[in-house]
Amino acid sequence: MPFADLVDPKRGEWPTYHGSLSGNRYSPLNQIHAGNVAQLAPQWLFPIPNSRRLEVTPVVAGGVVYVTTANELMPSIR
Repeated sequence: MPFADLVDPKRGEWPTYHGSLSGNRYSPLNQIHAGNVAQLAPQWLFPIPNSRRLEVTPVVAGGVVYVTTANELMPSIR
């Protein structure tokens, strides 16, 4: 991933722990708001083998969601 994409992430991308290098965890996406947040529900699940629980922020880059466990990286299946 080019450094420029970390500095100014593309819409819908979350390429770092805080979403961007500013560290503000702000997303300009507006599909989820106070009026519809109660309607959210899981759309898919991905069990990670040999992992009891995750305490990480997923990273989204190039349309792929990445989560980590101890000593492993698990990219989502497109």
